[in-house]
Amino acid sequence: MNLHHLHYFRKIAELENMTRASEVLHVAQPALSKTIRILEDELNVKLFDRKGKHIILNQNGHILLKYTNKIMNAIEDAKTEIKDFNRYQNNAVTMAIEAGSKLLPTILQKIKRSYPTIKLTINQHINNNHSKVNADLIIYSTKDKESRTNVITLLEEEILLAVPIDHPFASRGSVRLEELASESFISLQNGKGLREITNYYCKIAGFKPDIILDSDDPTTVRGLISAGLGVAFLPAITWRGNMDSNHIKLLSISNIDCKRYINISWKEEAYRSNASKLICNYIIDFFKKL
Repeated sequence: MNLHHLHYFRKIAELENMTRASEVLHVAQPALSKTIRILEDELNVKLFDRKGKHIILNQNGHILLKYTNKIMNAIEDAKTEIKDFNRYQNNAVTMAIEAGSKLLPTILQKIKRSYPTIKLTINQHINNNHSKVNADLIIYSTKDKESRTNVITLLEEEILLAVPIDHPFASRGSVRLEELASESFISLQNGKGLREITNYYCKIAGFKPDIILDSDDPTTVRGLISAGLGVAFLPAITWRGNMDSNHIKLLSISNIDCKRYINISWKEEAYRSNASKLICNYIIDFFKKL
């Protein structure tokens, strides 16, 4: 068993298609088949179940794949750490931003001023897990406080209700959540952390919000509220900047403790570059000042 064997095995396991793996790896199919036979002979187990022309990774294969991924990731970490140690590493940090995007321009401006040699790549509109898995740092929100060792809570934030200034609730300071059951909501798109959190609180109150418009941009959501098109849940701190108080009224929710936690995380059990640590600590300090 060697690294080439594991590299080939991982790709075959991911694709479960020998022909496609041959095309992706640019390795002849008989050579890949031989690699699998060598691994199976060495481990004395079958790694794939064969059904006609198809192969399916079995439980033995899943176990080997789990450790293969750890080995390959450890090798990549070793390469990165060696580069860092010898100061040849490109000071590049990739961030996935799922929460607090309103603060992003200010954060990036301050980081650039403090660390001009660090190259930042920002992924903001994330449609799958690929960007998160490959990011050095992730900023995201949850309804409960995280306790993992690779996560730090940046902010505990109340969630308010934003209504148009001429809405019947606008004369009040607070509402009970169940009073909103018949309201038309403007919301971020499905899959966004804030929407999932507020959907959870509405479920506790006994209703599913009637979402008539959704958007992937907080500024657009605020504009739609100002136009009188509906109401929306709005984080008290990170979304409050540039709020049009002449057209929007913010109300607290009195009967349920509606809040979210904004967190920053990094890859667990993976090497962290000096640049990544610097940026992470800077963001933590930034949120402390909020």
